[in-house]
Amino acid sequence: MLTNESFNALLKTLEEPPAHVKFIFATTEVQKLPATILSRCQRFDLRRISDPLICSHLRKIADAEKMKISDEALVLLARQAEGGLRDAESALEQLVSFAGKAITLDHVLEVFGLAGPIETRALASAVLAGDSTAALGKLHEFRARHRDPIRIAQDLARHLRNLLLLQIAPAEAEAELGKTEKQTLLSLGNPPDKAHLISLLEQLLESEHHLRLSLAREVALEILILRLCEMRERVSLETILKKLAVPGAETRAESAASRPALSPAPVTTPSELPRPSAAKTPFAKSSTPTATAASKETFLNDPAIKAAMKNFDARIVDR
Repeated sequence: MLTNESFNALLKTLEEPPAHVKFIFATTEVQKLPATILSRCQRFDLRRISDPLICSHLRKIADAEKMKISDEALVLLARQAEGGLRDAESALEQLVSFAGKAITLDHVLEVFGLAGPIETRALASAVLAGDSTAALGKLHEFRARHRDPIRIAQDLARHLRNLLLLQIAPAEAEAELGKTEKQTLLSLGNPPDKAHLISLLEQLLESEHHLRLSLAREVALEILILRLCEMRERVSLETILKKLAVPGAETRAESAASRPALSPAPVTTPSELPRPSAAKTPFAKSSTPTATAASKETFLNDPAIKAAMKNFDARIVDR
């Protein structure tokens, strides 16, 4: 960024510009510009280019250069560029120098160390289902292909984010991802729970810094994936409170409210009270302990209660 003296010299040029000069000032740190400069310029905020537009532009370049490149490779190139057209063109040039004018999806995966879309969807499905065995098996396949652990985590986060966006804003998801990617995500089956997706994304974002600084990134990624798989067994606080509530309490309250008011009991004088008999009267055995034990057994066998006790390492103590 320029110094204050340089900005003052630039300000004089902006105040009295020559007629034949068109001044364009591009920066990514607009907050560091003085107000005197901003007040004399028209501001245009550049947005990132969507993946479908980048794919269309790369297809035009490939046709003009008589190159053969698959649609899957173009989609992955556009996703790799993250909205930057210049980065996408540079990546295409790098692929041409590596594979010639016949580029496939495998070339993109090999050059940039990316996880394929099919493999990423399989890993995400295993994580969402809580299948740690399948998830670790997919990680071992990535390791055999020398895939970058950070790239794997980023691709997984992007896929989960796309699933969440498709549920919250379907129109924006189609404009950003394209119809083909949207139909692919819809064909995966029932959409995952939004709260579960948000929890997974939060865990991925929190672990990204630790993954970058780890001395054994592959081991750190395995631990991260195992944590993500275990998150399916976690129970929300709202679910625990519902399970801990007394069953049928609302129904009993409503039935009690609908009953008519009881009339006062008649007053009995002391002379009318029956005298206690000398013989002992046997008492009937109450069935309350048996019913309580059955209710306790049903409560402890509830899957949500088991998961909550496992998470908090809780125990039931009889008094």
